Amino acid sequence: VAAFDARGGSSPEDLVEELVSRSHHWDITIQSFVQFGKALIRSSGSFAKEFSALLTGSPKECESPQLRRVLLGVHVLQQLFESHDAVRNDILRQCQQEILNDSDCSTFYIHLLARLCIECKSAVAEYSALVKECLDCFLIISPEVAVYYFISILPLMAGSSDLKNYAVIVLRKAMFSRDYNHRFTAIKCLMHLALAETLSSDFVGAPMPGSHASFSQQSQGANSSSSMVGEICKDMLGFLRKGLKQQYSLRKTLYNGFTGLARVNSELGNRALQMLLPHFQEFYEQDQTLQPPLRLERCSAILASSKKFGAVEPLHSL
Repeated sequence: VAAFDARGGSSPEDLVEELVSRSHHWDITIQSFVQFGKALIRSSGSFAKEFSALLTGSPKECESPQLRRVLLGVHVLQQLFESHDAVRNDILRQCQQEILNDSDCSTFYIHLLARLCIECKSAVAEYSALVKECLDCFLIISPEVAVYYFISILPLMAGSSDLKNYAVIVLRKAMFSRDYNHRFTAIKCLMHLALAETLSSDFVGAPMPGSHASFSQQSQGANSSSSMVGEICKDMLGFLRKGLKQQYSLRKTLYNGFTGLARVNSELGNRALQMLLPHFQEFYEQDQTLQPPLRLERCSAILASSKKFGAVEPLHSL
């Protein structure tokens, strides 16, 4: 790719677009072209996990020849998906397989899926059954990959109440799972869904996966006086109440998530405050003659799981 650019002229991406535009009468070659795109992505090999910056929007690795080669593969598959109905099912199933297997290439297939859900939303929506299949199983993969996958399909949920409701049912079940990773994934995903629902119009143009950074950029321009508390936000309030007895890390995630949500939904923030205030008072010294006013000794204790002294309340996040 670097050698191609060095000669000047058209970029590899331009060449791909030209080839795809001329391939409508070359049906016999389309499948080979799909395999070529997959091979470019697979070429990342063991280096794929090093390119997680792709999902956070960091440009640090963008000049890497290996990353550019893989992104060219993503571009090939995206162009083929847009131009040829016959290969759409194959490309989406490849995304599903790589993501659910939590393969080394899952990062790039999530990136591809995010681009398809933004640029070809109506075409991807026709395969909502595949998306539901993936939602049914996505909790088995690592929380980080599961959350990135969920963010990638948010634009589909903006245009499909059926798909959004299906996702909410899956997450509700996960919220009450005994598995810590399932509950953690459910919290993170519901936070993103609640924020997307609150932002509503911005939801349609949801960015490619970027964890909290993606949505924090949108929230800066949102109306902080919004009084809407949708069904997703009500779910979050219910889990916040239950979450006060959850593990330290889950509570910290909840507190931090509600901080972001409160900035764009004042009504939700007020309700969360009413719920959290009695809990906070357990750590606040009522006797004004005592300093400091915080009962920091209550934030640490002997942990039952490890029999060691450790933090039990993320007071800084609360």
